[in-house]
Amino acid sequence: MNESLTELYELEAIRQLKYRYARCVDLRDYKAIEGMLAEGFTWLFSTPEAPEKIETRDRTGYLKIMYDRFPPEVIAQHHMHHPEIALTGAASAEGTWYLEYSSANTKTRQSARGTSLYHDLYVKEGGAWKFKQMRYRVVFRIEEPLRPEAKIVVHYAATVHPDRAP
Repeated sequence: MNESLTELYELEAIRQLKYRYARCVDLRDYKAIEGMLAEGFTWLFSTPEAPEKIETRDRTGYLKIMYDRFPPEVIAQHHMHHPEIALTGAASAEGTWYLEYSSANTKTRQSARGTSLYHDLYVKEGGAWKFKQMRYRVVFRIEEPLRPEAKIVVHYAATVHPDRAP
């Protein structure tokens, strides 16, 4: 394969990693997410409650936060947009993504929607691209109650198996 095709192949593999990550967050497949995280993974993030405060977590801390933020009663939808990815070496890359999300809590009947930015570092381990670092920053978030007439008809996350917990 020539150099240009190889680069396109690697960039597509990184895009697929990020898309798979978003799907696994929504489906609560934490075992699959754990497999996407490189050795020494770090997560830097701000929360909607404190958007200017940047916190850092390792792999275990990240999985715990995800598990706590997305319990079975929360319906979530994450869409990744506008990837800007650059290979920085034969086994390293960086990327910026725009996240658009919505969620609803079936117990509290609260909903949220918003956007965030991801700034990622990637490494290739064992022939597969993985996340080395994710920096997550909230751009905006709107919270509001679900309309009284809103009826939850299907909710896959409510059926998550215990083996998907971190």
